[in-house]
Amino acid sequence: MIWKISIDNPIFCTIVQLVQACHAVGEASRSYPSPKGIIPNLVVIGVDNEQKLIKTKNKLDTLGIKTEIFIEPDIGGQYTALCTEPVSGLTRRIFRNYKLLKQNGG
Repeated sequence: MIWKISIDNPIFCTIVQLVQACHAVGEASRSYPSPKGIIPNLVVIGVDNEQKLIKTKNKLDTLGIKTEIFIEPDIGGQYTALCTEPVSGLTRRIFRNYKLLKQNGG
């Protein structure tokens, strides 16, 4: 599974970003359970803002990758994180141009 986090909100430190990613994972795990006995790898990548998060979701949807987006009610219903269904093999290449999440954003 790949998790994307919008990191434009100044209140989001890395820890809060990871919490948002976990929310998205929880949402996605209900919709896209992993095959029995397989634990997917967790990769957290960042995007610069909410608009890019939505653009990424639309791109993944177009490519046929199922996604769940998390909306944070505590900050006005902003989209804060995105999780994909488990991906493997060559499908993972879709994400190679995204930045890994680092401390202090992006």
